[in-house]
Amino acid sequence: MSSIPVPKNVHNPLHLTRGEREKARAEIIINTLPSGTFFAMNFLASVIAGYGLLQDSPAVVIGAMLVAHAAYPLLVSAGLLLIVLLFDLTKPRPTPAA
Repeated sequence: MSSIPVPKNVHNPLHLTRGEREKARAEIIINTLPSGTFFAMNFLASVIAGYGLLQDSPAVVIGAMLVAHAAYPLLVSAGLLLIVLLFDLTKPRPTPAA
């Protein structure tokens, strides 16, 4: 199996120094801790699901699943898509002349 050569000016993520590994590990631990948003979205999802169960409405229960923390990556992706579409970030911008 041949490996893909990495250009000299590109940092190879497979070869990290001890400090870089410790920094990455610390960032992963910090980013995996539950936040206030996590608890707020789960509380809201619980309230919506409870209402859906009381009303015997499967659509509302499914809607509660969309509010739950599992939908957070979808919300972020939708927000990024909206920004790209609104500001048309796909087109290259002209660089100012020096």
